[in-house]
Amino acid sequence: MLFLKRKSKIATETYSYSEEKVSIQLADPEMKLQLEMVRLKEEDLQRVKMLGALLTDQLDDVIDRFYQVVMKSPELESIIQSHSTISKLKKVIHRHIMELFDGTIDAEFIHKRLSVAKVHYRIGLKPKWYMCAFQELQNGLIQKITEKIEDATLQYKCISSISKLLSFEQQLVLEAYDSETQLAIEQEHEKAQLKITNAIEKVSNNLGQIVSDGMEIADELSQDSNQLKTHIHSTKEKMEETCQLASSGQGTMVQLTEHFSEMGTTSSDAYILIEKLSSSFEEVIRSMQLIISIADQTNLLSLNAAIEAARAGEAGKGFSIVAQEVRKLSDATKTSADSVGVLIDQATVDMERVKTVMQQLDSLVKTNQSSCSSAIASFSDIVDSLQLTVNEIPEADHHIELVSESTKQINEAILFINEAIEALKTEQVT
Repeated sequence: MLFLKRKSKIATETYSYSEEKVSIQLADPEMKLQLEMVRLKEEDLQRVKMLGALLTDQLDDVIDRFYQVVMKSPELESIIQSHSTISKLKKVIHRHIMELFDGTIDAEFIHKRLSVAKVHYRIGLKPKWYMCAFQELQNGLIQKITEKIEDATLQYKCISSISKLLSFEQQLVLEAYDSETQLAIEQEHEKAQLKITNAIEKVSNNLGQIVSDGMEIADELSQDSNQLKTHIHSTKEKMEETCQLASSGQGTMVQLTEHFSEMGTTSSDAYILIEKLSSSFEEVIRSMQLIISIADQTNLLSLNAAIEAARAGEAGKGFSIVAQEVRKLSDATKTSADSVGVLIDQATVDMERVKTVMQQLDSLVKTNQSSCSSAIASFSDIVDSLQLTVNEIPEADHHIELVSESTKQINEAILFINEAIEALKTEQVT
């Protein structure tokens, strides 16, 4: 070690680095296997520790060149500016390299490397940029080794030893990257699982409510369908009864029309007879007028006979008595004729009234006949419409059956969905 302080270069392999105190103290079998696979031994740590003494005054130059290369990447420059400064990072990496040259690999050494890896991961340094930067650091150290050690054999061994150590560190860092990535993935998975679980629970609750509402609606629809079916059957029976009543009413109206027709015929016949009777009454009136005229003449003749009998004296008494009797008979005949004339006048007035009534009756009969014909036509339309509706009821009943069947299928589908929801609630999201 003292020899190195006096010499700036090592020309030959005369220096014995076996005097350097180094140690490897690892309890993890896997890490021991890693060291074994890269063939990193205490002898290598002794060479690295010797290099630490040799390259101490060269580290600043290595680090400067290192950051000149690193700052070429806009992404790395942005990361550095966001989380630190170049001057601070130079001190950190200088300390980090000196710890590599310390010659000790133990739990603390491992912990510091893993901590650095976690920091790199946290600030968003991608593994590719870490590898590029680490390779530049390795290149810088190797360059200094070639400058400081002239002996080819020793130079080779030193480069091999520092490469082994740096490789082991890279393994630790990349493994830490992988662990952090895996942890982040697991955390994201847990978050996603929690979100999915919450979403499933929310959707399940919503679907549960929808299913519950759907079942209620389906039940109501089923009940309504059954009620509608019952109502349709009842309506069909009532419509069939109404159709029968309408048919019966139509028959009755036909009979009534026939009766009105007969009544009209009878009324016309009666009117003709009344006309004839009126003509007969006129003949009777003329005859009564003739009888009254004859009675007046007879009365006049009896009066003349009485006058002549009075002139005849005793000889005309018998004739006078006959003349009186004839006068009495003439007066009685005229009185009777007058009475009959009054009766005939009254009968004539009544006959005119009867004629008027018969005319009104005839008009009424004709009007009723027309109304009955319209009523018959309306009854016919009603019967046809009712019959058409009755004929359509089976089709409506068929549609109700289809609705009922669809409602059953809906109920089955809702039950299936409900079972699926319950199963979904109990499943573990993997």
